This record gives sequence, structure tokens and C-alpha cells, in this order.
Amino acid sequence: MAQPVNVRSIAALTDFRAAFATLGEAAQRSLDEADMEIRRALQWITVEQPAFWKSEHQRAMDQVTERRNELEQCQNRTLDGQRPACYQEKKALEAAKQRVRYVHEKIEVVQKWGRTLQQEVSEYQVQVAKFRGMLEGEVPRSLALLGRMVAALESYAQMPVMSAPGKPKQTGSAARPSGGAQPKKKSSIFHQLREHTPDLETRENVDLIIASDDEEEAGAQNIPDHDDSQQSALETAFDLQLEPDFPDWEEKVVIIAGCLKQEQVYLERIAAPENDSGWFIGLVEPKLGVTPQYEAITMSELMRRRPELIRAIGLPEGYLAVFSNDEIVAIVNEKGIDLWQARSEDPADDEEEDE
Repeated sequence: MAQPVNVRSIAALTDFRAAFATLGEAAQRSLDEADMEIRRALQWITVEQPAFWKSEHQRAMDQVTERRNELEQCQNRTLDGQRPACYQEKKALEAAKQRVRYVHEKIEVVQKWGRTLQQEVSEYQVQVAKFRGMLEGEVPRSLALLGRMVAALESYAQMPVMSAPGKPKQTGSAARPSGGAQPKKKSSIFHQLREHTPDLETRENVDLIIASDDEEEAGAQNIPDHDDSQQSALETAFDLQLEPDFPDWEEKVVIIAGCLKQEQVYLERIAAPENDSGWFIGLVEPKLGVTPQYEAITMSELMRRRPELIRAIGLPEGYLAVFSNDEIVAIVNEKGIDLWQARSEDPADDEEEDE
């Protein structure tokens, strides 16, 4: 009898995706609001205030001219042969001149703070550019990846698994033996390829090939999308009902020199230290009597050279995958059992029908 696969984390992943999307939207709104405030501040300090104080300066100069004319008129008057002191006119002229000096100070302050604000805004924009780029690029890609993961998990959860066999059915006086055994999964001839996989000590002596700047730039343009590649590896692991174990994209992969150009290759993963994925890629039919030449590349470089092989990188340690013309033909566990072939076989077909 088939039972649903026991997957319990889909709701949590869906909630996380929704919360992550809300966070991204809130961060984007905050940046937009900050940009609006910055534009208003720049408009006020670099446009509105200079225009205001320019008009104030003209008004102050006009007042100086008026007060000076009033003083001259006062000084030209005579009263009983005496010239007036014109104290009020002199006082008004001095106040007008003081106003001009005050306006000049304000103009200099506005110019100073305008330059300071523009400099601070430029520094802020440089610092926030990376964060803005992440919101506009990485967040949508991450949401898309989470959506694909949810879809893959939902599809995986709908896959039936076989329950343990129960008591056999009986017909008349004849009965089958109780506790019938499950059909055995077939062993694979490919498990013998492990003999050609180098040990950890050999791996440690293989140095990474460092690409030149031109090769890195050209390679970066040809690398498939990491999210799509990781999704394909996730689906392979789910097909076999395994927990995925993804290496880092910059971790080491040891290969037989020239094997990536061959149609039939195998990948095996062993336990390895930090910065080493543990993956080895060799030939299904190695040349006898020829000493193997090893080289090491990063996982990203492997994805650029032969992206189809990335479908297997989510398999855990102890697993071996065989490719032919970039199609998986076998995935062998640590016991030598071909899980890839067994996954397509329905154990129920091997059960005898009751007469």
C-alpha cells in the first residue's frame, strides 16, 4: 500500500518566502522614501535657499540706497540757518548696512552647506548602491529559487513510497508464507569504478588551476545560472529520496585531465576537508597501463565546461553517478546498489497476484 512521503517543511519554507518578500518590499520602500527626502533637502538647500537670499540681498541693497538718499536730503535741509543732526536717518542707514552684512553671511552659509550636503549624498549613494543592487537583483532571484524549491518539495511530497509488507492474503486452504520479503534492488556493475577514484592524500596534492583574468571574464559570461543548476541537482536528490548536500561553487573538484570532453564519465564523492567538494570525475573506460593525470577546477568552472554534470552534485558522500552523453545512466550508493535504475521499477510489479 502506498503512503505519502513525510515532508513537513513546505509550509515553513512558504512562510519564509513570504516574509522574505515582505522584507525586500519594506527595504525598497525605505530606500525610495530616503531618496525622496534627499531630493527635497537638495532642492531646499541648493535651489530654494540661494534664490531666497539672493532676493533678500537685492532688497537689502535697495534699502541702503533709500536710507542714504533720506540722509542726504536731511543733511541738505536748514532750520534757522542750522543744519539738523539727522540722527534718525544715520541710524536707519546703519541698520540697512547691517542687514546687507547679515544677508551676505547667510549666502555664504547656504553655499557651504550646499556643497557639504552634495558631498554627503554622493557618499551615501555609493554606499547604498550595493544594497540597492541586491534588492533589485538578488532578492527576485532568491524568491524565484524559493518558489522552485517549494514546487519541487510539493511534487516530492506527492510521490508515494511503499509501506512495509504486511500479512499475506489467503485463498481457501492454501496460504502464502507470512512476512514476504521486498524485492531486492539490483547491484550495479559501475560500483567497480571506485577503484579508479584517487584517495584523499592524492587529492590534496592536486592544485587548483588558476584561470587568467581574460579567461575568468570570458568564463563568467558563459556560466549558467547558479539557481537553475542547483534546482536540477535538488530534483535529482529528491528523485532518489535523498537529503541534498550542496558544495560551495568555489570548492575544489578533481578530474582526470581531458575527461570532460569524453562522452562517458563518472563522478564519485568522498569525505574531504574544507574548500574541497570531495567530487572526482573520471573515465568510465580508463586506458589501461596509462598513469592518470589529475587536475583540479572549481565547481563554477565545472558548470561552465560541462553544466549537465551539475545534476549530480547534490548527492551525499559515498555516492557515484555515471553519465553518458550528458544523461544519467546510474547512481550507485555506498553499497553498490544502482538507485537510478531501481527508482523506475515498481516493487508492486514483482508481487504475485492471488489466484
